[in-house]
Amino acid sequence: LLRQYISSSLAKVSKEILIGSHSAKPISSSSDNYRKAANKIPGWAKKKNQFNHKIIRAFYQLENEMAIVTMDALKKRCMDNERSDTYVPTFDSNFAQMKIDADKSNGKVFEVDSNKNVVIWEKIRSVLEEYKDHFC
Repeated sequence: LLRQYISSSLAKVSKEILIGSHSAKPISSSSDNYRKAANKIPGWAKKKNQFNHKIIRAFYQLENEMAIVTMDALKKRCMDNERSDTYVPTFDSNFAQMKIDADKSNGKVFEVDSNKNVVIWEKIRSVLEEYKDHFC
């Protein structure tokens, strides 16, 4: 009976896979997290004390002050505890989470080029620009 049960179960599953009625997920799919931040930005825009909000705010402040935002300038702004609107005591770990689309990340918002210049990731730029006033 056990052998018959296993055999029929495996036959059923293999049929489903072959005819496409069973949508098997790939083991690691980058599309699962693609543009993750795009869904989170509206919430971040409303929460001024959240670290993601403060990092984006600091980026926009620096962008208004200088043509190119550098990693050093962004970190310095966020680590300045006299600036409560942009102070992020755990900047390094929070910013790292904002550079990747991964299962446990905050979602990719920024890219850092080889010259250590920080830019908004092109794939979420339009969403972030839509909420820009909330961060400025």
